[in-house]
Amino acid sequence: MTRPPLTPDPTPDTRLRRAALAVLLAAFVGLAAVYNLNLPAFKAPDEASHFYYAAYLVRARALPEPVAGAPGDFRAQALHEAFQPPLYYALVAAAIAPFDLSELDAFVNRQNGDWYDLPGVPNLYSHWPDEAARFPGPLAALRVARLVSTLLGALTLAGLIAIAGALLPGQPWAPLLAGALLAFTPKFLHMSASVSNDIAVTCAATLACAWMLTSARRCPDADAGRRALAEGLVAGGLIAAAALCKVGGIALLAPAFVWAVWRAPRAIAARGLGVIVGLLLAGGWWFVRNLALYGDPLAWARAEAANAVTQRPEPLDAIAILASVPVWLQSLWGDLAIRQALPGWMDAFFWLVLAVG
Repeated sequence: MTRPPLTPDPTPDTRLRRAALAVLLAAFVGLAAVYNLNLPAFKAPDEASHFYYAAYLVRARALPEPVAGAPGDFRAQALHEAFQPPLYYALVAAAIAPFDLSELDAFVNRQNGDWYDLPGVPNLYSHWPDEAARFPGPLAALRVARLVSTLLGALTLAGLIAIAGALLPGQPWAPLLAGALLAFTPKFLHMSASVSNDIAVTCAATLACAWMLTSARRCPDADAGRRALAEGLVAGGLIAAAALCKVGGIALLAPAFVWAVWRAPRAIAARGLGVIVGLLLAGGWWFVRNLALYGDPLAWARAEAANAVTQRPEPLDAIAILASVPVWLQSLWGDLAIRQALPGWMDAFFWLVLAVG
């Protein structure tokens, strides 16, 4: 007698959605590879400093410290991002460790002095037609480092699709539409093909929100006790991962508080305890280190000192903040390089896409 399968065969519609998901992810990775190969080295904002941080971990096997200096000073520029938490850079360092980085300083030290002094100069960095021959090791390492960002971008897409599926369980194609809106946004592709911890904190935050949302939709009565504690531990670990990518990731504690009390009154204590314990187990060492070295767990004063040249003398008022909102929104799809923006017709198109999204 033939036993029935443990799980029923997927329906044709389910198979079609799975095939569409595979095509979406493949198209995203392919387009990110096109960006990777065509973007000149360090064209993305601060990519040189992000890459140098990861390479520093490979060469020095120690965390870097920011160096004070005027704009254009090589050491100050190269270690500008040294105030950032280390998780993303450790992932990149593991990927680029096999490459020859002996020419790293010469590869990174290419700032165009005219950019600071002359109006209308678009390129912050100089480039050479024979870069591949002059810097084969560092350039190959840069391409691989960008692939790490592409992997994180693909994980972000998966998290977003899970969120859409949890929010719209009766709309089986909505998650793919949401994924496509993100996957084919130029800025997201650019982030996923550049060396920057921005894609890392985006990925960790998306996965944390996906985990909290999908677990919150389970039966509340089943969330009490050990299961709720385990869910909290995972949420806390993902929040720690976000904070270890970029300090702003700690703000995920706000939605975690909402999640802890959402639809599960018997699970509040277990979930809340799990979040705190998971956060401390995964990221506590970083907070303790900062407290010992800099006097506060987030090392915020250290970050402000590293970015003192960009700080405003006075805070923005409410009117100025509202006036800047369109620029912030435009950065969701544009702002692909320093002082370079998309043409107006593309902005209009993506405003429409944003409204549809």
